[in-house]
Amino acid sequence: ERLAPHAKVHVGPGDWQDIYSRSKIVINVPVDGNINMRIFEGMACGSLVFSPRSIAGTSDLFEFGSDLKDYDPRDAAQTATDVDRALRNVSRSQEIAHNGFLKVTGNHLLAHRARQLKLLLAQIMRGRLPKSPAANRSLAMGRALLSLALDPPVVQTEGWRWWFDDRLE
Repeated sequence: ERLAPHAKVHVGPGDWQDIYSRSKIVINVPVDGNINMRIFEGMACGSLVFSPRSIAGTSDLFEFGSDLKDYDPRDAAQTATDVDRALRNVSRSQEIAHNGFLKVTGNHLLAHRARQLKLLLAQIMRGRLPKSPAANRSLAMGRALLSLALDPPVVQTEGWRWWFDDRLE
């Protein structure tokens, strides 16, 4: 309600690619406390992403303040203030959004995950399980993507299925 007089606010379902590509800011509201595609999608579309710092794995992949902004989901007033500040500080917001875009397109596309999964599977086949936390995170991300590939969520639009299937191949 606080932001609506100053900015067009979209809440709810829609064509994420179209909405995010027209958005200056994407606010990630996680459902289960885990990292989700909204962070990657928003950054890939060039939007400044706001996400709770408490989401597991986010700070392993991205740097808050440099690649994305954080917010406290329990403090809506402060979140509105922070979003309003980001809308007014265009150059800094664009810089952070650009950093996020570069990080996602340089490290976190499906092709990157597929390569990591291929390397990890090769290690497993040779009987060498990864020991480092980073390798274990990559393995977890690979398992999640493999799970999506084998059983895509039914809530996604047909356009999303095409986009995902095309890149998975």
